[in-house]
Amino acid sequence: RWAGVVSTPMGPFPVVLEIADDQRARVTALTLQRAELQDFSASTGRVSGYFDVALPEVGDWRVFLRLAAVGGKLQGRVYARGGFGEWLMEVELSRE
Repeated sequence: RWAGVVSTPMGPFPVVLEIADDQRARVTALTLQRAELQDFSASTGRVSGYFDVALPEVGDWRVFLRLAAVGGKLQGRVYARGGFGEWLMEVELSRE
């Protein structure tokens, strides 16, 4: 279980990533509670996958995670694609 905060143009949002194995993980972020990540992969110190989320007043978004294990943390980028365009955000998650 990994947790941290993503700084977004709408403000900071907490995120929790629960990795079950190299092909399954769940995310809690925004309006989602323990949602399965799609196309999740964890290998050689890197994790990736995506999830879809609907946000009131801003619509549907697809959020991609691209993280790497660095110094005991998961660090990297989150890409969010929706009706307002694309956002690139940095994230750092610590083990709980």
